[in-house]
Parts: sequence; C-alpha cells; structure tokens
Amino acid sequence: MYRNIKASVIETETIIKVVCEYFNITLEKLKKQNRYSDVVFARSMLIYFLFKYTTMSKSEIARMLNKDHTSIIHNLRSFQDRIDTEEAVVSKIDEIRTKIVNQY
Repeated sequence: MYRNIKASVIETETIIKVVCEYFNITLEKLKKQNRYSDVVFARSMLIYFLFKYTTMSKSEIARMLNKDHTSIIHNLRSFQDRIDTEEAVVSKIDEIRTKIVNQY
C-alpha cells in the first residue's frame, strides 16, 4: 500500500473532525477498546485517511489512538481488502473524501 500524499497535505484535525462527524462518534470513543462493528469501521476509516492524506507514520497514528503500531498495520491491510471487495466501502470513502476536501 503506497501513500498518496499531495503537495498540500490535509491537516490531521480536519480529517478527525470530518470522520467523527460523518459517523457521529467522538475521537475518545474511537480511542477506547471497543469492538462494535460501527466503531471499528469508523476507526478503520480514520486510520485510512490519516495514513493516506497526512504525513503521520503508523506509529504516530497508533499513539494517537492508544494502539500498538502493529494494530495499525493490520488495520490498513484489512481495510484495503475491504476496499478491494466492497463497493459500499469505496462509496463511503468517496463521500468522506469529498467532505474533507470541502473543509480544506
């Protein structure tokens, strides 16, 4: 998985704000040890956007979310599999990306 960093990197706060608003969830809830599918999906989406559109490393994302960096690696791989196989996930990514760009 390669990063797609543009010349102007999107601010971390913008991504967090948009993803949390989209899923109607707080960052604090995403940081907790929670395995409910809606929380896991929102967390995965946040990790995907933070890694793809910021200069944050996997370790930095892990620290921010109170996770181990290997959890972030696993999450990115698993989420990429969902992107490759589930059209609904791609659709949600497009919606959120549009909202992020409009905020920026």
